[in-house]
Amino acid sequence: MAKKEDEVKMVLTKKGYKTTCTVLGILSKIVEVVAIIGAITCGVCGVILGLGYQSINLNDAVEIITSDADLRAQLPISIDDGKQWIDGFLAKSQGEQLAVILGGIALVAIMLAIISMLAHHVSKFFKNLAHSRSPFSMDNIDRLQKIGIWIFVVVGYSILVEIITPLILGVSNVTISVSLDLIGVGFGALVLAVVFKRGYDLENKKKD
Repeated sequence: MAKKEDEVKMVLTKKGYKTTCTVLGILSKIVEVVAIIGAITCGVCGVILGLGYQSINLNDAVEIITSDADLRAQLPISIDDGKQWIDGFLAKSQGEQLAVILGGIALVAIMLAIISMLAHHVSKFFKNLAHSRSPFSMDNIDRLQKIGIWIFVVVGYSILVEIITPLILGVSNVTISVSLDLIGVGFGALVLAVVFKRGYDLENKKKD
């Protein structure tokens, strides 16, 4: 018990607190940069594919993937589970197949852009905590509110993607899953913003 208390005290000391916030800020910044690079990469791949799609036989590519056991094992879903999606894709014309692929790339790029915005505000929040004398600042309150809002944007966009993807592929059944954990984190950020606002008001009241 005493050991756990010592660990908590170490983290809550000024040096430990600053180090923890700095590390979390750096990790968030890394996520932001990786997400931005991913979004740009998606855009570049989309442009290259759009320019050279006439020389690509997508039906043959899908046939190779579905017939190769090693490639099948690396797919996020099994071929059997995704057979309806694959059949719907192969039934389309080459131009429609290209549109589906470019649409998928665009959806991924947008999601990465959203994640980068969320990570940006998280990084700024921890950077403020590491360098400010008091955590109860209007900038931190604003960051927390934006973090909560962007988390809800991620949840909403994920639901939208789950609705759009089957429709694009011509699949009738649509399955929607909602991340309650992520929604809870979003509400937590907004509640924490209210707590920080209360702390900000109390600090200003003492100064007066």
